[in-house]
Amino acid sequence: MNLKEENKIILIYLILGGVWIYFSDKALLLLFDDSRVISEIQTYKGWIFVMFTGLIFYILIKSYFTKIRKAKKELKIKNQVLSEYNIELKQGNRSLKRSYHDLSEQTEDLKIMIDFINNINKEKFLKEDKFLSLLLRTAVKLISKSDYGSIYKIR
Repeated sequence: MNLKEENKIILIYLILGGVWIYFSDKALLLLFDDSRVISEIQTYKGWIFVMFTGLIFYILIKSYFTKIRKAKKELKIKNQVLSEYNIELKQGNRSLKRSYHDLSEQTEDLKIMIDFINNINKEKFLKEDKFLSLLLRTAVKLISKSDYGSIYKIR
């Protein structure tokens, strides 16, 4: 049976109290006949019970709070580790985004080059001006920082 700490403390208190009252009263009646002596001992018996249960409660509560402090320290350490992993994941995510962006740009460039190659037919290839014009337009598309360009024929 897995009881919560506060239920354990209450249960221990009830058992100790019941056992203490029952057996201490029986023992007093067996040991003494004088009601005045029994009454005086009852007072001391009460003080002993209070001190005894106080000591037990102190031990139980101290043990409970020690466990809580230990768990809190462990959670703090695990939280720091998780924070470090989170930072690494964020850095990895940024790196993946950059890689994806670069790959996307390279894919677009590859599509442009494939279109260029597919659009060149024998007729355009033989007409040098058309070929150079198509080549220039394709080069301007591929070089993202360029707004215009030129091609020179040297003969």
